[in-house]
Amino acid sequence: ISSSCNAFALAELAYSALVQQHRRVIIDALWRIADEPIAECVKCAISISISNYIRALSQNDKTAKECAVPRILALLTSSDAKIARSAIGVFNESTNSLPLDPFVPWAYRFMSLAAEHDEKHQNEECKLQPILMRLAREKPSSLQSPLRFAIERLKDRGLFTRTSTTYQLYKECPNQGFDAFVIALQGLQEPALRLNSALRELREVLNENGTSTRRGSCIQGANEYTLRAAKRIWSQLYEELLAPSWPGVNGYLGEANHKFARDWRGRLTGPSRSMRSSFLGKEFNGDSKEELVRGGKLVPKTISDLKSAKDCVEAILEKLKQRMNNDRNVSDSTLRDVSTYLLKYDGSNNYDTALDVPLAAWENDTLKCSVPKILVFDPCVVYLSSMRRPCKIKTRCSDGAERSFLVKGGEDLRNDERIEHIFSAMRSALLSASKTRQKKLHTGVRTYGVFPLSPRVGLVEWIDGAETLSAVVERFIKGKAQENAHRARCAHLEGLKENYGIQKISAYLVAMSHITPESGANAFFKAQEALQPFAFGRKTPLSQYLIALAPQSEAFVSIRNNCIKSVASSSACTYIVGLGDRHQGNIMVDSSDGTIAHIDLGASFGYGTTLPVPEIIPIRLTPQLTSPYAPLDGRSHAKRYLGDTLETFRDRKYVSTLLAMLDVFATDPVLDWIQASEKFNRISNENSETNDDIQSSLTPELRVKIARDKLLGHHPAALITKEIECNSYVTRNRNSLNGIKRLLTNANRQYEHQSKLSPIEQAEVLIDLASDPALLSVHYVGLEPWW
Repeated sequence: ISSSCNAFALAELAYSALVQQHRRVIIDALWRIADEPIAECVKCAISISISNYIRALSQNDKTAKECAVPRILALLTSSDAKIARSAIGVFNESTNSLPLDPFVPWAYRFMSLAAEHDEKHQNEECKLQPILMRLAREKPSSLQSPLRFAIERLKDRGLFTRTSTTYQLYKECPNQGFDAFVIALQGLQEPALRLNSALRELREVLNENGTSTRRGSCIQGANEYTLRAAKRIWSQLYEELLAPSWPGVNGYLGEANHKFARDWRGRLTGPSRSMRSSFLGKEFNGDSKEELVRGGKLVPKTISDLKSAKDCVEAILEKLKQRMNNDRNVSDSTLRDVSTYLLKYDGSNNYDTALDVPLAAWENDTLKCSVPKILVFDPCVVYLSSMRRPCKIKTRCSDGAERSFLVKGGEDLRNDERIEHIFSAMRSALLSASKTRQKKLHTGVRTYGVFPLSPRVGLVEWIDGAETLSAVVERFIKGKAQENAHRARCAHLEGLKENYGIQKISAYLVAMSHITPESGANAFFKAQEALQPFAFGRKTPLSQYLIALAPQSEAFVSIRNNCIKSVASSSACTYIVGLGDRHQGNIMVDSSDGTIAHIDLGASFGYGTTLPVPEIIPIRLTPQLTSPYAPLDGRSHAKRYLGDTLETFRDRKYVSTLLAMLDVFATDPVLDWIQASEKFNRISNENSETNDDIQSSLTPELRVKIARDKLLGHHPAALITKEIECNSYVTRNRNSLNGIKRLLTNANRQYEHQSKLSPIEQAEVLIDLASDPALLSVHYVGLEPWW
């Protein structure tokens, strides 16, 4: 059979026998063919599956490149221990012959499995060590970042020992200055923000074992993990921010970092008790300078120290808040101010140890060629005005190209990187399918590189020639029109205040409990009236922007078509992965062709529906995004393109790949998901008397199940309702939940009794929900739904 059948097809058959619902039927069939016991037949299916996936990868099978590795991962991490054990054995037998390139995009997952093994079996060798060792020796750049995440995870638990697989990989993987590069990039973030983030993380760790219980205010005991995590946070804070010399970077911190470190080191660690007392108060008195360098009273050693440590952290945060308010208007800077290490870096002097240029691992072209090196960093650093103050840096590379990156500090970008990986697979599907390729819908799914370097910093590929929708609005709305935009914001709130007495954010939920479709629509239209004549048609900022891009009318028609196609196809992608927080600052317009791109992808898989003011629209399709088609109906065009995109994703050629990629999120959830689930359970326990009907928290498994249901065509309103029922803020008030359900039902009645929809029906429901004025009226004003 193996010699006469397509390798990937045979692997899929064997995989289905192992994991699908009808596995017993297929196993029985294989049993009859092989005339062997069932147990041996299962081993046979595993061997057929993994060996043929690897054979398909060796033959450069296009489908296998996207799907084979997630399938292999599913077998290696199967909940059935016998299947997992057999799969690892078969996989390791092929380690030396398998092609490495398809495994590079999944290095984070393999490294996570190794760290998980080190946690549970400290004295045993990880079964995946052979493939990881090959990656460390032959593709070291692919493991450098995953290793940093794994090391920090193990250090918190005191398990990063010489016998651990992670430690052996760290020694085997050439570092070539990577650690110093990461620490230097962390130094580009404003030091006050870094100190603030670290102290908030420390406070969170202390609160985990210092919260009051429902039956009293007794303090829970500080366990070993909490003490170790607190010490690790402080040690890292001191070594990478307050110390006069940082690891790898030495004293080349930059003038601004040197000044901040000298100032705050003196305040927090000495030199005198009186200085500490005047700065923080009497709670911080009593420890020697040496003790303070090790954390002092910021890090508890016993239960009695816990309250003192929390008080000290709160005191520092309050002082820091005043400093940050005073220094908010920080202008652009130079590397001389923020990192003389990067300023003095010269890759041309020692090319062999020069830094590799970050390239998206899922792009096949980048795997075939040699990776260029970074030769020098441009001395100019451009800071953006958003909350975490990310900055843009420019590099000159060995291939003659200049590449720009956005440095995002204080964030874990692993989730963004995974979402971009899925978007890349979706784009490949649209490019492969003839129907969507002819309509050029794949051009609307814009992908870019995301590179998580550590839990606190990462790089994002800079999109040249693109502007955010908020910048477009600011460009074309000036003078009185700007005042009208401000009035629209107020009108949106006033429409709610007038009817429900809204005074603060939490009162949105009160509005949701009483709102009717008619009153909500009136509030929304009132906001739009304040924007006249810029709210509709060719007068919207986006329409004017696209007109300005076109030198003649024919060019405008092309740019307009590109825009609506990209709105539709990208909306299908963002809907499936549950991407929220789609305000105008997170949507960019490309000035070269009018297509749009979504940025800041961390708020995914239902994150928006769990906010205190939940997002209840599935996609962003507000009037401005369809306005370029005026006077034609932009919604009808968007529905057609959206339906075509969803139909392609459901095609059997591509749906298995996308489902396999989604499943990885359930087996290896990011920390934010776990913390969100724990927070839900904590709030639910504190308010159990009002949460009798709560189903469960939005667990990683439920998040992925909902994403799978979206892909397979389940009713969008039903899935939104399921997510809202996991929102602890909404479920405190049953009337708020009923009000949201009432709005969702009113927004689309045509298919309300169908559990599963065709692609075009699904597209119609999505557009109806996304453009319903009553639903838009109860969204948080920061979303600016009237545009």
